[in-house]
Amino acid sequence: MRIFYVCIFAAVVIAAVVIFCSLIMKVSEVQVAGSSRYSEADILSACPIQPQDNLLTADTEAAALAIEQKLPYVGEATVKRKFPSRIVVTVSEAEKLGTIEQSGKYIVLSKDYKVLEISETPVESEMSLKGITLISPEPGKVAEFKNEEAGKVLVSLQNSIASGNVEHVTEIDLTDLAQIKMVYDGRVTMNLGVPDHLEYKVAFGMDIILNKDGNGIESDAAGTLDLSRAADTDRAVFTPADLDADSSASSASAPDDSAASSEGGDDASGDGTASSTDPDPTEGGDQSTAE
Repeated sequence: MRIFYVCIFAAVVIAAVVIFCSLIMKVSEVQVAGSSRYSEADILSACPIQPQDNLLTADTEAAALAIEQKLPYVGEATVKRKFPSRIVVTVSEAEKLGTIEQSGKYIVLSKDYKVLEISETPVESEMSLKGITLISPEPGKVAEFKNEEAGKVLVSLQNSIASGNVEHVTEIDLTDLAQIKMVYDGRVTMNLGVPDHLEYKVAFGMDIILNKDGNGIESDAAGTLDLSRAADTDRAVFTPADLDADSSASSASAPDDSAASSEGGDDASGDGTASSTDPDPTEGGDQSTAE
């Protein structure tokens, strides 16, 4: 009987605590912190937790997800309890990755591959993404790639760009995954070839474009930089835009003591040498030459 009475007493205490919390622990205020393009009123409206909701039972993770989906340009939202009675919503602005033109519309993706916007007219964006098709894109939702392989290559290439702190990439073209192309500053097309050793190729190419060792290309040069064999040969061939495919090209190479590894972009920086080469006319100016 003692055990029975103890259980009854415990149940009564628990019920009293639950009732007390449901009646007393109410949300008195929802506050907004951080910055984004949305007004405080928009964020409060998108948050499913409202004043007078129960503070303890409020689902903060679901609330954060709802805000990110309803307001696509919110990159990340966090919702936290602040006792005794407040909810604080912190938001940050989503970073644009680029724009995809699809079915006559312009789809803006974030760097987290969330669809930020679908517009009937061109949207201001630093980078154009070609060779990529999305399945039923919807603002606020993570993009689903029709060609999964192209999606994986885009993620890998973007990681390589981010790890090298590369800026001013104006176009990524994945139309042909055997000839991946990336355009720097609207003037130099980097032919990366097949999707392997991308980090090394990007780093090697940027060393040449930025002319880090004084043996790269001119700062205003335009043309095509063939890096398709750079990981194997430590060489790249630059063809100026005003030359035909069978004209002379400048080739840049890393020193002999550089490591030609798939992760070796840093080894190529600052030490590469530039030489002149006459590529085979049948192959055109983009043909890399192993040394």
